[in-house]
This record gives sequence, C-alpha cells and structure tokens, in this order.
Amino acid sequence: MKLITHHSKEFLLNQAKGAEHMMTYGNGQNILYQIINKGEKCMKKGTFARYMNKTFRVSDRNGSHIGLVSENQADVDNGFLEYIYPSYYKDSDSSPKLYIKEVKKADLDELYEVDYEAKYNGYIFNLDFYEDGTKLSLGTSETEPARQNGFERTDKYYYEKSVKKDEIEIIEMIKKL
Repeated sequence: MKLITHHSKEFLLNQAKGAEHMMTYGNGQNILYQIINKGEKCMKKGTFARYMNKTFRVSDRNGSHIGLVSENQADVDNGFLEYIYPSYYKDSDSSPKLYIKEVKKADLDELYEVDYEAKYNGYIFNLDFYEDGTKLSLGTSETEPARQNGFERTDKYYYEKSVKKDEIEIIEMIKKL
C-alpha cells in the first residue's frame, strides 16, 4: 500500500487493478482506496465492526456504544438477542431473522465504513449495487460527465446510469471510524 497525501481522487484513474492507496485528507481523515479486480467479490456498503474475530453490520452508533447486527442464530450464544419486528411492519414474516447486541465501542477490534465508486470512461462516479448483483448503477451530480456518458436525470441535481460489472472498475473505499 502506498501512502498518498492528495485531495483529489482523480489520481485513481491511472492506478492498476488490485492496487491499494491510503489517502490523507486535510482534516486528518485516512481512507483506504482499493481497485477491485474483475470477478473479485465486493462487500456490502455500510458501517461494519470487527468484534470477537467476526464482522458484523452496525445498526446504531450511540456515543460509546455500538449496535451490532447478525443473521446467524449461533450468535445468540455470544449474547445476541433476536430482533422482534414492530407490529406495524407489513412483511415481518418474510423479513430475515436478525440478532442484535449492544457493545462498548472500546470492546471492538475495528469500526469502519465501506463505500464504492467506479471508474467509467475516464471518470469516477458514485456506485450502487442492485440486489441481484448483475447490474450496477452509476451516479453523479456533475452535469457534463453525465451528459457525455448518457446518464439519465433522476433528480433535480443527480444523474444515473445502469451498467454491467465488466464495463467498470470498482473502487472500494474503507474509512476507519
């Protein structure tokens, strides 16, 4: 991994697949950027924690305490409680069984946020995943790159375009919290 103190992500346009770069921003925030190789699996977006050598999704960050979420019933043995959906949830019967546990932030091995961007036709765009994983959605608030790349306007100041995974290079961003 190469440490880069740079305030623009544009340098990523010329980086090799599989390369990792740590960027340090003016506010002291470090973010790890990694170009994902084609075929390599991506994590989900969101906030995650490493606790007792396992990775969990984070549901709540409340000061010194963190809410962990698991879909594994075996975690009940480690103090997780089954989440009971409120009665007003329409599809609670078909919703996944979740198990939650509140822990002290100090007890975590690691707390981090995962997000993704994509390199497409010489530009870097926001990236969202569709549930089936076969199509991806690029997004930007910048008019000119959106117009040049055939994006559709989906909001007053936002443009989107669906693409296939083999049309882009995925950039994974991991921010330590």
